[in-house]
Amino acid sequence: MTGIFISRGGRLGLASAAALALVAGGLAREPAAKDEPVAGSATGPVPKVWRHDDWIAGLTHRDLEVRDAAAVFAAVFAQLPDDVQVLPTENYYYWQMAAGGRVLQGNIRLAVGGRERGELAFAYGEPSEFLDDAERADRLAVSKTFTAADGVAVRMQDAFTASIAHRGKTVVFHLNRLAQELPFGFSLAPGERFLQRTQDESGLRFYLLYHSSSRYFFWVLDETEPVPDAWRPLAPDIVLGRRTGFVFWIQEKLGGRKVLASVRQASLQRNDYHDGPFDQLADNFVKGEGLRPFLEEAMPWLRGRVDRWGTITDGPAPRRVALTVYGRHERPADAVALIAAAKEQADPVRHLSQGGAEDRGAR
Repeated sequence: MTGIFISRGGRLGLASAAALALVAGGLAREPAAKDEPVAGSATGPVPKVWRHDDWIAGLTHRDLEVRDAAAVFAAVFAQLPDDVQVLPTENYYYWQMAAGGRVLQGNIRLAVGGRERGELAFAYGEPSEFLDDAERADRLAVSKTFTAADGVAVRMQDAFTASIAHRGKTVVFHLNRLAQELPFGFSLAPGERFLQRTQDESGLRFYLLYHSSSRYFFWVLDETEPVPDAWRPLAPDIVLGRRTGFVFWIQEKLGGRKVLASVRQASLQRNDYHDGPFDQLADNFVKGEGLRPFLEEAMPWLRGRVDRWGTITDGPAPRRVALTVYGRHERPADAVALIAAAKEQADPVRHLSQGGAEDRGAR
């Protein structure tokens, strides 16, 4: 059996926040009991540990056919605990696996609409940033939608709880019940409107805001709970997330809220956990017309082409509108320069919003 490492909020992080068994080389190692104290710990629970020997055992495992979606799904599903928490608000449950000399990164998705029809989306691939052109053309990228016809039964217990059964095993997926409201005292500038509260793969939470008169979207950090990052000051009003690479501009005149100004260019190219919140909208909470009127107002070329979730519907396959409304940087100094230029404008936030999304097309 290959070793699998489950990630609830990121594509590249190997350590799991979930309590699960790490299986490698046929030997299952159970994690410590939930919240079990460790010697020398004053408060009790400590973070889970990723084991290097498990990872190497998976890399040397050769029995799994990695191009067979059904076989890979069976290997992943067999190692899930009985209950899992899906944190990203577009309902992706991320995992990684070491198998046959490859690192596989993938997700199980319970998409709105599909899950009610008994569909489960499964996709995975291997990183491409170190591949040459010939290797990239042959890069492993596999996806499949499973239904009862494939031996995968999806049953919604309620709007936020899905029961998935496969080969005699059942796993309950708990979707993120993230309250869709601003905290008390959160400052909105004139013309701004709150649209959604989201959580992306990095583990950070955001508010998606829209400026009605100037017609642009932007993201503000949600700090109602401890933020899973450590700050590095770049200027008195600019901070860099040491783990994520996110750069925020602090608006002191609006209560010190942090506007997402820029993300790493490399993360966008890799499509990794730290490419920003554009691909984790709050799908479970869309009501009425949802995002459609705002998207059509901000991007007139989308009129009549987009649904209430922000999916373009007139192409050969559905595509989501990418709200990558922030800049991108190769070095932190690039983000500092972007913010300095923004502060020279009449509307700095609009400048930041446009800095990362010259062409807000479909993703």
